[in-house]
Amino acid sequence: MTLPEELKQNIFKVIEEQLPIKVFEHWLYGSVELSERMGEALILDLFSFNYNQRRARYEFKKALLKYFDEDEFLLWKVKANLQDLVDERETRDRILDDFYSLGLNDDKCEFLLHMGYYKHDIDNIGYNGLDLKSVIQNLKDDAASLLRDIKRAEDATPNFKLSDFDRHKPKEETLQTEPVPKQWWKFWR
Repeated sequence: MTLPEELKQNIFKVIEEQLPIKVFEHWLYGSVELSERMGEALILDLFSFNYNQRRARYEFKKALLKYFDEDEFLLWKVKANLQDLVDERETRDRILDDFYSLGLNDDKCEFLLHMGYYKHDIDNIGYNGLDLKSVIQNLKDDAASLLRDIKRAEDATPNFKLSDFDRHKPKEETLQTEPVPKQWWKFWR
């Protein structure tokens, strides 16, 4: 079963609170292509899910995340959240809290911890001598740089997972040169 990329993206967006669950429901029921694939378990679960229940988003996540690889979701989540930081979306504080927690509690995401520290810088603007504009600019620059590094690693590694990502790994030399032998008469150089 190959899922349409748009379906996967929309499910992930609902789980990450980037897409209201009612908007997703409306989109789902308007999709003729998906209604013709009701024989597949995930799609049947989507159409039979009660979108009006209490705590619908939590139940949605619990019911549907099992269909996806944890590493695939985590990679999507980190990349989407980094892009949101670069774009200065209003979910900045939630993302920074999330990155801080992921960095502390998940070994494969330790590299996110420094991004979470920006939350403390922003919260303490009046006390730490920093100005909000420069902190936000530094945050955007760091998010863009990290996103670029992740995308490069993803492009270079088949079946890439965040657990494979090591931002501090030294980059290989792109240009290999032959060592030049020293000439004995230039020993003082």
